[in-house]
Amino acid sequence: MRRILVMLVLMMAPVMDRAAWAQAGRELVLEGTAQLGAGTHPVRFRFMCTPSGSGGIGVLGVQLEVPGYARLRGFPFDAFEGPDAETGQLTRLEASGAGATAQGLLTASGSEGVAADRPFVLGLTAARQGDGTRLLAAGNALRQLRDGPARLVWRQRGPDAKTGELVATVTLAVAETARLQSLIAPCLKDGDFAAAGLRSIQFAAGSSAATVEGGVVRGDRDTYSLTARKGQTMTVRIAAVETNAVFQLYGPGAVVLHNDDGQAVEGVALHGAGEGEDTTAWSGVLPASGQYLIVVGGTRGNAAYRLTVGVH
Repeated sequence: MRRILVMLVLMMAPVMDRAAWAQAGRELVLEGTAQLGAGTHPVRFRFMCTPSGSGGIGVLGVQLEVPGYARLRGFPFDAFEGPDAETGQLTRLEASGAGATAQGLLTASGSEGVAADRPFVLGLTAARQGDGTRLLAAGNALRQLRDGPARLVWRQRGPDAKTGELVATVTLAVAETARLQSLIAPCLKDGDFAAAGLRSIQFAAGSSAATVEGGVVRGDRDTYSLTARKGQTMTVRIAAVETNAVFQLYGPGAVVLHNDDGQAVEGVALHGAGEGEDTTAWSGVLPASGQYLIVVGGTRGNAAYRLTVGVH
């Protein structure tokens, strides 16, 4: 029900007061192109952040608007009709900018828009309260669109293997990335990422290392986040009384997902610190700027651990 209400708020925005939203700096609209089969079509990307705080809903939104969709052949837009469309995670955002890349896998739904060019509007939304996983996935991608030129690719798969893929791209100049980051900042405060199950590692003033202590029950994992820059050297070590704690280290763009089996991480692990490698110590030069994830788990039974991370 929450997702339906959130989607309705954003889908109704053009009807309610679209001009006022734009003037207030709560949305940014950019022109892009989409590839469907052998054809290329104009599209619009619309980024939104509703008011937050007292009386505000606080929702991050990204829309892909495809004008004249009814004339296009080869993609089943009707399968995504309605805010409660159950198509699954068929939307992938791929962002690149400032020397870093990120991607997020999400679920989009939409409807026919009210603009004169009769667009189909696909929407992704994440509320600041209660949608931690979606906020993390979308936020990780959008945060890379900075310091231009930057690029965002929206890959929309169809509901079956026979359907072609709609691939939409928009390029942002320096001024546009600055406007976008200012727009989405209120929807991407650190507290929202903590709600997705992440624990932030912070260095004390004047220090380049930090140590945290924790414990994981058999089958569970703890996930820590740390922001670092390309070219810096990171060192990670973990120790446990029963030598039964290990970690994985994921680069920028990785997201934490929650399913019936518990927590899962989607992303690219750094060489030597991947799933199944039972890493207890790692050191290397970082390949990109952004948020790194350290996932701690046990190899047998419950594990009490001491994790030390350094960046210089």
